[in-house]
Amino acid sequence: MSAFTLTEKAKADLKDIARFTQQRWGREQRNKYLELLDVSFHKLVGTL
Repeated sequence: MSAFTLTEKAKADLKDIARFTQQRWGREQRNKYLELLDVSFHKLVGTL
């Protein structure tokens, strides 16, 4: 099983993306977007 680890820079970028998304489109959209990103990361490394 492959795994992945986000760099500190990637984590910071995701926090910025989440903050921007919530400010622009709201909490619900932020959660949907972050979930899609998480699923995509897992697909890229073959763990989903």
